[in-house]
Amino acid sequence: MCIRDSTTASGALGTGSLTDGVATFSTVSLAVGSHVVTASYGGDSNFEISTAAAVTQTVDKLLATAVLTSAPNASAYGEYVIVTATVSNGAGAAGFSVLGGVDTDPTGVVTITVDGGGAYAQPLTDGVAAFALGNQLGVGDHIVAAQYSGDDNHEPAAADPITQTVTRATPAVTLINVPETTVAGAAVTFTATVIAADVGGKAVGVLSSGLTGPTGFVTFTTASGDLGAVTLDADRVATLTTSSLAVGSHVITATYGGDNNYLVSVSAPVTQTVNKATATVNLGSLSHTYNGTPKPAIATTDPVSLTVDLTYNGVVTAPTNVGIYTVVGTVDDLNYTGVSTDTLTIGKA
Repeated sequence: MCIRDSTTASGALGTGSLTDGVATFSTVSLAVGSHVVTASYGGDSNFEISTAAAVTQTVDKLLATAVLTSAPNASAYGEYVIVTATVSNGAGAAGFSVLGGVDTDPTGVVTITVDGGGAYAQPLTDGVAAFALGNQLGVGDHIVAAQYSGDDNHEPAAADPITQTVTRATPAVTLINVPETTVAGAAVTFTATVIAADVGGKAVGVLSSGLTGPTGFVTFTTASGDLGAVTLDADRVATLTTSSLAVGSHVITATYGGDNNYLVSVSAPVTQTVNKATATVNLGSLSHTYNGTPKPAIATTDPVSLTVDLTYNGVVTAPTNVGIYTVVGTVDDLNYTGVSTDTLTIGKA
């Protein structure tokens, strides 16, 4: 018995031997579609050749299943998320089916949408399509859906949506102080830079197109309190200049206050050393005639109005008697230090 498919070029499907007048033939070679199948009996010494009435055999496409996953989930703002769509066939094997007697992978295209918009399409490779999402995802929860297009052998399929959670990113804050050592009353400049995290292979501080950099303000702080808050500029830099730091060693930090996309972040501390400034001491009224009263020197300072301690040959009391005295004027307060030496003379009357 010869079995033929009249819808194919070759026609012949195979043969089967009669047993008690019945020939059985099985095949997995039929492609998707409708097939007109006939059976022809070749005859023998007693029976003529005969052909049976045709029957129609319909072969449906394989059902397909699409499954979505994402990693990482949750992700930080600006971090690239890999969304993977895996398409499997009716047999349940991802990327593999048997049709027409040969192994066939699902082919075609998977299209994903984010929050109902922004369609992104990728062709299947071995039953898998991968998508890198970065600047498309703002802070919050996003619904990602996928639709498989189907192909000649596989039905279209929609994946169950997944929720991708995006959290605020943690930026880095760098802080520098110039100069690192100053004197009282001199200005020092603190510069804080708020840097977006390294994501998706981008260099640190380089934002992917479409992402928003950190905005808001930076507060500069010492152990004794805040020095001030400064708004970030377009380059995500905040600069504070001050001359109010007292003499001593100060540990300074810069705290970024965060915004809708970035968390609060604190810099590593820097140490600012403030030394006493040098004051100029000028000594005057150094020549006198004896009259029985003390003869003190007069001291002035630059800056003005600083307290000067005077000694005369090492004694703090101004001299009265005739003689030559070494006068030392010393400034040593919280912010200034200075010294001057001269000679005071008291002559005979």
